[in-house]
Amino acid sequence: MTSGRYQQLNLRVLLVEDDPANAQYARRVLCQMGCDVCLAESGEEALRLYRKDYHQIIILDIRLPKMDGIEFMQRIRSEESHSGFDPVPIEVLTADALTSRRQTCLACGANGFMSKPIRPEQIYEALKTHAVAG
Repeated sequence: MTSGRYQQLNLRVLLVEDDPANAQYARRVLCQMGCDVCLAESGEEALRLYRKDYHQIIILDIRLPKMDGIEFMQRIRSEESHSGFDPVPIEVLTADALTSRRQTCLACGANGFMSKPIRPEQIYEALKTHAVAG
């Protein structure tokens, strides 16, 4: 994939992925799309980074060490609800493509659900509605 293939998205992305190979590939794809990527390898680390910095979107694996993606989403949505902040979009990216898992993720506040393997076109389509012109 070349960077000229997609319009530059200009998004600050929190990528939550514990598998090093998937994280490296997803980061490269996102950077080629013009995203500024911050990587977390666990739900706990993602929650800390979420609280520390502004991210326009979160790409979240569900199966994570220490705190899974479901608990992470529940905590974020609870904090947003209590603070009055607008919800940050969360796009789930997982190898668990069961319909029941998809329904659970959407019920917990996910905005979208993508199944692995990582496909750049799928990521681009999921993220382009959140992009800032640039």
